[in-house]
Amino acid sequence: MDSEIYGRALRIIARAGGVRPDELEPRTDVFEEGYLDSFAAIALVVELAEEFGLELDIADVSREQIASPEKTALFIEDRLRK
Repeated sequence: MDSEIYGRALRIIARAGGVRPDELEPRTDVFEEGYLDSFAAIALVVELAEEFGLELDIADVSREQIASPEKTALFIEDRLRK
């Protein structure tokens, strides 16, 4: 996993969840832990798209793909390769 992508994604997730980045572990499930709900997930996808210059349709992004900082970073890496 690319550490720069992870760090950028982590900061966006933390901001969306109203927590500090150091409060989240790579595998913290941000939905299960109550940091994000479905409305925050939409905002998260929009912010990720803007930050990484991607075209992301919320309908094409599953909750599982952005469930943790680690999964989000891997998702972004995959999208950047396409």
